[in-house]
Amino acid sequence: MPDRSFLSWPFFEDRHRKWAEQLDVWCAKNLPVSHHDV
Repeated sequence: MPDRSFLSWPFFEDRHRKWAEQLDVWCAKNLPVSHHDV
């Protein structure tokens, strides 16, 4: 799990945190990881 502590920096707003969460969900659904293809 990536470090998301930077999202608590004062210039990030709730909309940034929400977008980061939505992006993680989208990536998990649409960008499969092949651990054998390295």
